[in-house]
Amino acid sequence: LFNLPTQPPSLIAGYTDFQLELARYIGSGSDPSLWTTQQVDEMDKAIQEAYRYILYPSRIPGGGLPHVWSWLRQITTLTTVAATGTYTLPADFGSLHSREITYAADIGFVALEPTSALDIRKRNQQSSTNQQPWLYAIEWAPQTAGLNQRQRIILYPTPDAVWVLTYEYAVLIGKLSKTNPYPLGGPRISQLMIEACKAVGMSKQDGSRTDIWNQFKEALSDAIALDASTLTERTVGPMRDRGHELDYRDRLFSIRSTSGSTYAGVA
Repeated sequence: LFNLPTQPPSLIAGYTDFQLELARYIGSGSDPSLWTTQQVDEMDKAIQEAYRYILYPSRIPGGGLPHVWSWLRQITTLTTVAATGTYTLPADFGSLHSREITYAADIGFVALEPTSALDIRKRNQQSSTNQQPWLYAIEWAPQTAGLNQRQRIILYPTPDAVWVLTYEYAVLIGKLSKTNPYPLGGPRISQLMIEACKAVGMSKQDGSRTDIWNQFKEALSDAIALDASTLTERTVGPMRDRGHELDYRDRLFSIRSTSGSTYAGVA
């Protein structure tokens, strides 16, 4: 890890570098002053396409779910309101990354665990009393005309007071541009963007996906593997009797999938 100065070092490629990389494939030349509006628009579309291939990679053959980059994960808080159980999530909310949602330090309650919106509606049908939540569900809210569709979170039970909840989510990213020139992820991802621009540029030039495209996919796989290796291993959470949801003195077991399985460090 390192801290970037106010101006990123020349090692990090930006929007103009991506334009120049694509220019040779669409025949616009290397002099930006000679580019037509149509050529600039075409390059911009290609840059955004290349960025999307990186931001939201397809599932790698033989792998599990598509990778979520560590630099796309953001931690934020939700402050509840008494007697209010549904909240609209941030506009840049893509998906929840952390399985559990935690309370503030020293609160002493168990973390909120996921369920379905249907399950919460059924529970409220039986009992809608207000108390500290221990379940949550995420669903899509109805779209407002002219705006992107948002997601919302439903808590159960409905909060009885102000609670500060913390969760980690995958962020939706805006376009690259002259004013937002640098891709997230630092130098490694900026170099990956160069490879992606080559692949997209070549496909636009002759309509095929050649060795350049395969080189990009290999570079993408390598970047994903490196990023995944820096992440803290996932656990399935605490082993507990859910009949005691409000008992915070649960015995925690960490289970990880490597060459074998371990339970609290014991093979």
